[in-house]
Amino acid sequence: MKKVTAVLAAMIVVLSFSAMASAAVDSKFYGYQWVRYQFYQEGASAVSLTASSTFSIPRTYLRWKVTDAELGYSGNLTLDVNMTKGGQENQKIDWAAWMKYGYVELTNIPMLKDADITVRLGQQKVYFGTIDSWEYPMIEKNIDDKLKVCSSADMGVALDGNIPGGWGNYQLALYNGIGYKNLDSNMEKAYNASLLVTPIPGIYVRGSYLQQITSALGMSGNSVKDKRATAVVVGGATGPIEGSVEYLVSCDDSAASASKTGVTVGVSTYLGVKVINPVSVHLRWDTWNPDTKAVRDEMNMIAVGTNVQLAGTGVVLQLNYQLEQPQFPDGGSNNLMKKNKNTWTAQAVWNF
Repeated sequence: MKKVTAVLAAMIVVLSFSAMASAAVDSKFYGYQWVRYQFYQEGASAVSLTASSTFSIPRTYLRWKVTDAELGYSGNLTLDVNMTKGGQENQKIDWAAWMKYGYVELTNIPMLKDADITVRLGQQKVYFGTIDSWEYPMIEKNIDDKLKVCSSADMGVALDGNIPGGWGNYQLALYNGIGYKNLDSNMEKAYNASLLVTPIPGIYVRGSYLQQITSALGMSGNSVKDKRATAVVVGGATGPIEGSVEYLVSCDDSAASASKTGVTVGVSTYLGVKVINPVSVHLRWDTWNPDTKAVRDEMNMIAVGTNVQLAGTGVVLQLNYQLEQPQFPDGGSNNLMKKNKNTWTAQAVWNF
């Protein structure tokens, strides 16, 4: 708790100084919180059954945004405070806090401004697949995050540009390559490129590439261990309907062995429909192969949910059911129905 208080105090001091230093500064504090109940059951019989019933607050985002239009910059700070089953950091911490985002955007750099390019410095989103655009219309993480293909945020520098004529946007980034919960210990870095094109109004196509190099040849006797990932997303929205399809390929050299390729392939589909003003329904189906060399280890996940804006409040109630199961339950020791994972979740999301 002392750690969280110290970080909050430091943020307030920095923002107060910024406000005094420039009359043009606009400061905003906001955030949101998830209050969750979850029932989890794994297995199909009393013999193999594993179950849990848990109340938690898995996410609290405390956000500050400072904008100086005159000087052409904005600063963004997001503190991520969460409590999950079993605690954080090998169950040593019940409540943990990280700086999820801490970056400054420079919008007034000569030449780059003319090309509609923003420079973003600091801890920021990783621009890959749908991980940076997934706003949790359903409770489960997006497939890139769920399969741990990449972290949702990392420390680095990025160029964020728009294609003239409103045809799309792109990002080019250099990161530490070890995620936002770790200090930089990577001699090499991660390289990220993403391009989104809107060929038809309401329809977009996005391609993303990420390469993480975790050790350099010849340093401490280590060989190069690359992790490369590619994603293609097709999505869009029209009226009350929105949806997307993502195809993902991840190649992790450190996971390769005589019995494994280290290659993961996955597909994620999402559909959301607004039924009436306060109510929407959501469907998701994912399928993935954890390793292309292993036989019959493919997995499926199906999730259904509804979101309800509670009348007279700023609270959204999310109700989700999720089933995760082997694609080929052939009776082998690894694919029995005892591996089925059923999750029922009720979550209140409130913004401030």
